[in-house]
Amino acid sequence: MSRLVLRPAWILGVIAAAGLTFTASAALAKVDFAKEPACQSDKPTSQGGPAPIDRDLLVIRWLGTANEEFAFRDQVILHDAYYSQYAEKPARPLGFGPQDVQKVSVILISHGHFDHTQDVPFLVKKLGVKAVGAPVTGEILQKMGMPLEQFVSVTGKGGETLKFGPITVQPVLGLHANSVPNWDRINFAMNAAYKMLQDSIGAARSPEKEAEFWKMATPTGDPRVIKEGLIVYAIDFDGFKLVINGGGSDPSQYERDFATKAGKIDMLIMAYSYPIPQVGIDAQWPSIALWKPKYLMPTHHDDTGGLRYEAAIEPLFETVREKLPGTRGISPIRRAPVCIDVKTKGFYQGW
Repeated sequence: MSRLVLRPAWILGVIAAAGLTFTASAALAKVDFAKEPACQSDKPTSQGGPAPIDRDLLVIRWLGTANEEFAFRDQVILHDAYYSQYAEKPARPLGFGPQDVQKVSVILISHGHFDHTQDVPFLVKKLGVKAVGAPVTGEILQKMGMPLEQFVSVTGKGGETLKFGPITVQPVLGLHANSVPNWDRINFAMNAAYKMLQDSIGAARSPEKEAEFWKMATPTGDPRVIKEGLIVYAIDFDGFKLVINGGGSDPSQYERDFATKAGKIDMLIMAYSYPIPQVGIDAQWPSIALWKPKYLMPTHHDDTGGLRYEAAIEPLFETVREKLPGTRGISPIRRAPVCIDVKTKGFYQGW
């Protein structure tokens, strides 16, 4: 039988002519990304979009703020659930709401602040699934109307392992804090400047909407969230090791100990929401340097439902390129698929 040999230059030419997004890493993969509907669609699997076909395909989608979807074999895992606020001005719309979510195996919650939990009570009741998080997160969610029996409390202090089909999840207690000097002053200045800009273009929330927003957000501001409430999740997708941190900067001792035992990881998904590049890089670098991932995918850098400036991630990637040349940055687009071959580690980024 004759065999057609495709040279790399020819392949790249065909892909470019077709207008597809190509990464060099895709050439390493055995999964045929071009034949995977989930890799060609911007509709999340949890919302009725296509699921992975190849058993070695992991599809990751950023859904705004620190919301992510992981579709792998017959499982669909959500990380955080904060969608409703994007329907309110001046937010940049997500293109969907919590009512569109149809299929979920579990919801992993980074911490209890409103911009990570707003839609969790609605979804667990609608879908009959459970949410996982720190004890203080469970208390916050109960106050928001979530049934206690639908919450799985984890401490992240070791010895906890959760299984969802072929997926293994280990919770690790993190810190929702950073050591940037004068951080409170910087944060206040950024928020005030953003509000002034919104006022200047007539896009700010009305006083009524502002009061409604803070009525919803204030109860989630439990001070225990900082030291007791952030859970970092180490997830193993049949050999592809991923760590997701939805709100931490300075690594906790639990993270350091876990990283030492776990060894090299394939991907770090990390909240990065600093519009001043050097502040963000200084804040997040301890975590990046700790994990030294093959792939780094920042999230939480959009307007967070109309609450802050969007943050540029290119300066972060330039620093990574200089200091960690073995790490490749992935810049996600909301809802677009990031497709991973869990065996070869090759990836393809859809549009």
